[in-house]
Amino acid sequence: MDSIAESASSSQGSALEFERLIADLSSRFINMPPVEVDRAIEDALRRVCECLGIDLAVLWQWASATPTVIMPTHAYCAQEGLRPTQPMREDHYPWSVQQVLAGRTFAFSSPEDLPAEAAVDRETCRL
Repeated sequence: MDSIAESASSSQGSALEFERLIADLSSRFINMPPVEVDRAIEDALRRVCECLGIDLAVLWQWASATPTVIMPTHAYCAQEGLRPTQPMREDHYPWSVQQVLAGRTFAFSSPEDLPAEAAVDRETCRL
């Protein structure tokens, strides 16, 4: 019974730690000079990833000049070799693009975690 109570307590502590982190990050962006925003976004990604034990997080933005291209704008990578530097083409990730356009959030640890309908996305990830 003690291990269950310890696990619940640890879980609550982690949730509280995460809530505090989000509150701190939110307050930092209020009245932030525009020249500091990019650095602050990268730092926020790092802090959230470290708190949650995530190795890679990337923010992407559709390129205004080429609407079928998605550019990495900010990233956190536990290992520098993972950092995406190249843009993505929509046709290489059709399932992912569909999820984003539908307003759905998704995450995966490995391409094998993607559903069957994401076969093109999965294959692209393996390249």
